[in-house]
Amino acid sequence: MYLKYLSVNKIFLFVVKVFVVYALFNIAMEIILPIKSRFGASDLRIAVNIIFYSLIFIAAGFVVMIPDKQQLGIFFPTENLLSKEYKLPNMLSTKKLHFMLLSSSFLSIAGLLLMAFDRIVFKKIDYSSGLRAARYLWLSTPPPHIFSSLLSKMSNVLIMFMFTTIFLLILHWENIHKRIRFMAISFAGIGALGFAALHASRSIVIVFCVFIFIALIVRKTQGKPFLPRKKKKTDKKLYILIGALALLMLYITSLSFRLVSGYSFRSYFELSYPFFYAAPRLGYYHFLNTILSDDSVFYLLFYILMYFVHGQWTAEGMLSPANAGGQSDGGQGSFTLIRNYLHQWGIIDEPNYIFIQNEGLFVSFPGIIFNDFGFLGLIFFAVLLGIFFGIAIIKLRSFSRSGGIRVAFIIFMFGEIILLPLSGAHEFPYFILPLAAMIIFEYFTRIFYPKSSWLI
Repeated sequence: MYLKYLSVNKIFLFVVKVFVVYALFNIAMEIILPIKSRFGASDLRIAVNIIFYSLIFIAAGFVVMIPDKQQLGIFFPTENLLSKEYKLPNMLSTKKLHFMLLSSSFLSIAGLLLMAFDRIVFKKIDYSSGLRAARYLWLSTPPPHIFSSLLSKMSNVLIMFMFTTIFLLILHWENIHKRIRFMAISFAGIGALGFAALHASRSIVIVFCVFIFIALIVRKTQGKPFLPRKKKKTDKKLYILIGALALLMLYITSLSFRLVSGYSFRSYFELSYPFFYAAPRLGYYHFLNTILSDDSVFYLLFYILMYFVHGQWTAEGMLSPANAGGQSDGGQGSFTLIRNYLHQWGIIDEPNYIFIQNEGLFVSFPGIIFNDFGFLGLIFFAVLLGIFFGIAIIKLRSFSRSGGIRVAFIIFMFGEIILLPLSGAHEFPYFILPLAAMIIFEYFTRIFYPKSSWLI
């Protein structure tokens, strides 16, 4: 396999462009919705976001601009590296890549089957009543015996390797034999859809899409086309997987609507949006109600958009504690997942929760940071994230033989920036666990193959 070199500066500029488009997309979703935050602190929220994200990219830019002669060709391009291809000694061989794809695919499918067996046979969850209803049932059903508990833990570990398959598959699409590629994307598709269906979770679908998006960005930084290609045409198989995930999210959301019998799509939407701390834009909302039927699918689409952007509205509650019911103690809203694990391991007492987290909603990370640590804390965490983000960009261009560890760090930092408008990536268990699986998988592959980079 060969790599077309890109300079770190070009990678940084490309990443900035991608995230500007991403930010505009988030703004567009909020404009389309006929509802808004009920807290009325949008000006403060926008100001906090601008400060937070600007500092992240300014800090990352400074890190990227630090001269480092060890990074060949970044600041001293004595040769036209952008137009040449090089064979590197640390390169991931085709044979090792195929082994990684096959083994991660089989491990993840085994995890999916074990999870289904535990839910259906041991816990006797009836999925015929609907995926969403089954979700609430298995969440409230304790393991009937130790075998169920062990099987549940084992399946949750094995299924995480599916994310490894998806990342490697997209990143190295053109270098994979067509039979291996077909089998890997089939397993990845079955695994992703089956995992999301068994959990009936929209956040899992979001995490899958974020992994795909990061893999596409990394492809481009490695000198490949943004979208996987088959000969000179874009390969449509990836579109099928993304489309299937989008349809699954739509279906899972529609099941939530159906759990409340006797309600139209419009009435359920009106019942739901106060839970997300939203209020209608009266003129716009009244206009839509006059032209849409009560069972219009647009109300379902509005609900999904609300699900994506409500982290911004709940952040306004963090920025206006008088409206939210009182400001939390420092750090109570931040790093909830980490604090939960520390509590489970007996290191700390049971953590307190801010009022919105008790209701299971997303909260934009800048809003939580501002609430917990104030303006200085906002600056500190933005600069810290920017430094690590800059290091991740440099790692995309380095020639180190590190594999899963480096890739896990890069994915984490890109995922952190992408998910900050909802909640930090560190708050999604199904974002953190796949990264741990990648690191484990790196050492597993070293049993059979020498150490090499996953990126080149």
